Amino acid sequence: MNVLIDSVPVANVAYNQCRGTVGNPVPATLFCNDDVSNIFGTATPQPSLTTRTANATKFRNLDAARAAIGSYSLDTTALTNGLHTIAWGVTDSAGRADGIGSRFFTVANAGGDVFGTAAADAPAAVRARASALGALATGGGKIWGRLGFDLTTAWTPIAPGDDGILRLQFPELGRIELRLGPTQAGYLVANDTLRDLPPGSHLDPATGTFGWMPGPGYIGTYRLAFIQEGVRSLVDVTIRPATSDGTQSEVRMFVDSPTDQERARVVAAGGDCARVGDARHRHGGAGARTAIAALRTTARAIAKLPVVILAPTVDAPTRQQGTTLAAARRDRRRVGDPAHRHRRAGARIAVAALRTTARAVAKLPVLILPQQSTLPPDNSAQLFAPPAAIA
Repeated sequence: MNVLIDSVPVANVAYNQCRGTVGNPVPATLFCNDDVSNIFGTATPQPSLTTRTANATKFRNLDAARAAIGSYSLDTTALTNGLHTIAWGVTDSAGRADGIGSRFFTVANAGGDVFGTAAADAPAAVRARASALGALATGGGKIWGRLGFDLTTAWTPIAPGDDGILRLQFPELGRIELRLGPTQAGYLVANDTLRDLPPGSHLDPATGTFGWMPGPGYIGTYRLAFIQEGVRSLVDVTIRPATSDGTQSEVRMFVDSPTDQERARVVAAGGDCARVGDARHRHGGAGARTAIAALRTTARAIAKLPVVILAPTVDAPTRQQGTTLAAARRDRRRVGDPAHRHRRAGARIAVAALRTTARAVAKLPVLILPQQSTLPPDNSAQLFAPPAAIA
């Protein structure tokens, strides 16, 4: 069992740890009596520190002289301030290896702009335009790679396609390592810009070893660019999402942008909303109607977005916000009715409803998927063919 920080194995986990009263490590003839052991290591759960004299369960790690807790002390001063990932790589008695407990964490040591502009922008900060890559020659050589959390897995050569781009894929919450040779820099290519490599990754410039252990929510295809002595190497990494039954699934997606007419309505809504309450204009009714149209346009655009809900909980609007929405609907019906003078009030409340919708959307735990129709074909059989010696 080992600890991985940003995909790099840094230490082994100290396991068989007991926080009970029998001692740590547990003496050879005694049974750990901490809270975990007394819940899972007894026929029926018992209070913490209850004496255990046997293990009637199938959890062999709760036998005599053993315990369930593993630990690792992390020295954050060895890390840069900002976002990182941590996971444990485990191997069972049958030789099967996997990663467990993948988490994001933020290092916030003194002396850095942790909660200022630098931390807020990274890794979204733009380092250069992607067009700068055009001045470099295309690397055409092989690189070496391996997947997973088994550190004994042999390295396998990966050849680029006819367009010079190397393509590979692995499952969600997986891990990949590449050996590129000495490398000056690495970037994530997004929106025609060069940005910092994604959280959970690490590049050793001296050896050119790149590792990535994406945290939860990373799916789709990501283009990485590596610079080596005036040569660029492009790597498309596809992370396949897992379905509920554990199999891999394709993601099909598109973004249906609002029409020009819908955009015009939104612009008109902004103009008319600015006029609400202005005695020189009589656009109260028009402002309300246009704001309602903008609200509907927003709802339609949201419905068309290819999103993945990352959590089952949604922070619903407050009772006051719900009342505002109800009032907007009520006043909307009164717009244009000569028996009521609610035109401007209707416009103002409709605008408040529009803002409420924007706030509710901002609270949704969603992931906007990359604009790509299908995933590339599975080339794992080619990538992870029988191991070959590294030249």
